[in-house]
This record gives sequence, structure tokens and C-alpha cells, in this order.
Amino acid sequence: MTTLPPTAKPQLSSFITYSPGKPAAEVKKEFGLTDVLKLASNENACGMSPLAREAILEVLDGSYWYPDTNCTELVDKIARRNAVPSEWVICGNGAVELIYYVAQCFLNSHDEVVTGEPSFSAYTIASRIQDATIKAAPLVNYRYDLDGLRRKITGKTKLVFIANPNNPTGTHLTFGEIAAFARKLPPYVLLVLDEAYHDFVQDPDYRGTLRLLREGRNVLILRSLSKCLGLAGLRIGYAIGQPDTIRTIRQVQVPFHVNLLAQRAAHAGLDDLDHVTRTVQMVHREKELLYIGFGERGFEFARSETNFIWVKVDVDSRQLFEKMLQEGVIIRPGAGFGAPDHVRITIGLPDQNLRVLEVLTRAVTALEKV
Repeated sequence: MTTLPPTAKPQLSSFITYSPGKPAAEVKKEFGLTDVLKLASNENACGMSPLAREAILEVLDGSYWYPDTNCTELVDKIARRNAVPSEWVICGNGAVELIYYVAQCFLNSHDEVVTGEPSFSAYTIASRIQDATIKAAPLVNYRYDLDGLRRKITGKTKLVFIANPNNPTGTHLTFGEIAAFARKLPPYVLLVLDEAYHDFVQDPDYRGTLRLLREGRNVLILRSLSKCLGLAGLRIGYAIGQPDTIRTIRQVQVPFHVNLLAQRAAHAGLDDLDHVTRTVQMVHREKELLYIGFGERGFEFARSETNFIWVKVDVDSRQLFEKMLQEGVIIRPGAGFGAPDHVRITIGLPDQNLRVLEVLTRAVTALEKV
């Protein structure tokens, strides 16, 4: 139990906070290393969009001005790209900020939230801050079990979170599956579809969720601009939803929550199709080579539609994480997702992927001998 001030929310006493990937600088200092490879947080190995970088440099001297709270130019551009009205779009300081806003807007004490397990921990954390009850349906074959989710919905359910593709497994649901689920939901339930990794999905049956909004469904679609554009350090994402939903979220947004550099970088980066294409092609090419490498070494893995792979290692993931840190490679242990024998590995550049395979193999072999 965590000791809290007497006026703090009581649900925070047993709270488990979000655990981000360990910073490379911290690992260098801890182990006295000069060369550390971080493949834990799904950053873009190709780096930042060149067009985004140019836009940052152009606006840098104007950073003493407050940014546009409503991200008007960026919102309008996103709306045009998705053929929806601007009133349907809101930007956030990363898509994760919008998850917290949704929980703040729509959850009261003892309301229920339904999601899959394992999945992105922010759904649970944001909901528990509002004292909501989490009802999680275990994944089946690494995928969201929509029948399992449906069975957990009651009259108290306010939100359903689905990560598609899912983090940490990288698996996805088709539009047909999502549409059939959404069309049977009670109207009082908001379906939040987290499509942070949508740019990487190759399955032609995946896209189409905007159609649900045009049908008038109670759906909110979240997307990230951090991944393909390489803007993770600037924090930028957006949501598309019904205008009433977007207006409600705007009521709780922090003033000037998306900084000026992030807004301009995202606005320019959306035009950088070359960088997006290069990133996606690299990820798919290297992913197939990693599949071969994992298979040759006897590791089970989930085929991924993202820029990371979920790998079953059959040893304690925290011990493996620590062992690999000593060789300067940072991965994400699955223990934090409730999967102690799995790890999540971001797809890097060719030499980085060879290095992670070598270090992973050595570390697993060493732990198996203990």
C-alpha cells in the first residue's frame, strides 16, 4: 500500500503507475556504457520526418508565444485528410492525454470500463483515477476477444477500450469484426478505438472505422502522430469522434496543452509521405527478418501489424530485461502487462535488430542455466 496524504483519493493507495521504457541515458550511467540501444518504447528507428524538422526550425524563434489551444490549423488539416468536419477532431499532448480526458469526462465512481488483457495500461490507470471498475477480458490467440468483451458489458459500463492494433501483442481486428461489435453496443457505451499504430497495418480489411462515426455510432477513434512521423519526444496525437463527444473533451483540456513545436511539426509531417513510406517499408522488411531470427532460436512470437513484436521467452522477463541492460540493450519486459514470460521488442534498423537477437539469445541461455 502506498502512503498518501489524508485528502488524496483513496483508490490511489494501491495504485500502480504507468511504467515507461527505461531511458538510454540512465542505462549508460548505471552500467558505465557508451553504446546503448533502446528498443523498448516503439520509437521510429528512421528518426524524425525531415519536413517536420524544417518546420520546427522555422518556428523555433517564435516559441515565446503561447500555442493555439485548439490546434486550429492542425485540426483542420487532419479533418480534411479524413474527410470529416473539423468539429469532429481534437488534438492532444500525445494520444494518451486524450485517454485521460475521456476517463475524466465520462467516468464516475463505480462506473465500469471494459477492455482486453494484456493491453495498453493507460486505459486502466486513467479509469482507476476516476474510481471506475475495470473488467478485462483475456486475449485469445493474442487478439482481443470481442465475445469476451461483450459478456462483460452491463448497465454500469460507460467505456470500452480496444487497442487496434493491440499494444503489446501487435495483433489486430478487421473492420468487419469491429463494426459488428460496435453496432451491437448499447447507446450509452462509448467505444474508444485506439489506432495509434494504424499506419503500419497492411491488412486491407483493417481500415474503415470512420464509417462507424458517419453512421452516428458512439465511437471515438484515437491516433498517434508520434510513430511514423518520429515525433515521440514532442508528444502529439488526435481523436476523431461525434461532435458532442469532442465538445465534452474540450471542456476539460488543459490550456495550451499541445506545444507550438509539436503542432507545426505535425502539420508539416503530415505531408511527408516519403518519410512515412520509408518508415513503414523498413518496419515490414525488418519484421520478416526478425520473425526468421526468432523462429531459428525457438522463440514463439505473435505476428505483428505494428513496429514491435511480442515474444515468448520462457524465462522471467524482468530478469531477462536486467540481463540485457548489462549489454546495453533495452527491451520492454512483459511482466508489467501481466505476462512475465514475454517481452516486447521494437523493430529497429538492420544492425540494431541483429544486435538485439544476439543479446537476447545470450541472455535467455544464461538464465536457463541458472
